[in-house]
Amino acid sequence: MQPLSAPPRLIAPKRGVDTYVAVDPAPSVLSYRMQRLWLTPIFRAFVRVGLPAVSIVGLVWIGPRGTGQRAKPTGAPIANLDH
Repeated sequence: MQPLSAPPRLIAPKRGVDTYVAVDPAPSVLSYRMQRLWLTPIFRAFVRVGLPAVSIVGLVWIGPRGTGQRAKPTGAPIANLDH
């Protein structure tokens, strides 16, 4: 624990400037909101389960385009394009 009379933490000045600036230990607004967001169970579940699932489905949907190996959504057989 620091004594109450300790000077505040200081950062080095820019070149040509002779004054020091005190560092604010408080997090930024964006950092605070992100920390609060990570504390919500729905967001954590989405990042842990939903995001990978959506990524895999998206890659499977986009991946085999143009190869002729993709089944039609109606369940019809794939036409032979070699003739």
